[in-house]
Amino acid sequence: MDGLNVLKDDCMHEGLDCTTCISVASENLAMVCRDLEGKSLEHIFGQMHQKRGCRKMYRDFEAAYRMHVDRSPRRTVETEMPLRRVARCA
Repeated sequence: MDGLNVLKDDCMHEGLDCTTCISVASENLAMVCRDLEGKSLEHIFGQMHQKRGCRKMYRDFEAAYRMHVDRSPRRTVETEMPLRRVARCA
């Protein structure tokens, strides 16, 4: 069985398809880190998606990440304050 079939079996078992996985992962990353470029973004993708079959999805991940960064509002002091309060309570 090749790596892609194993990947599909693993992901399908979890109820995921590549497009959904890439979209959700890139959106979550864009929410917490908006300024990733080049090798840094590629490195994080590799850490998040370690299966060989996932590597072919990097370009889609990069495009989705950029789209989510462009669409999401920049955080301001007002939006960060509640996060700081929660962090202090934890």
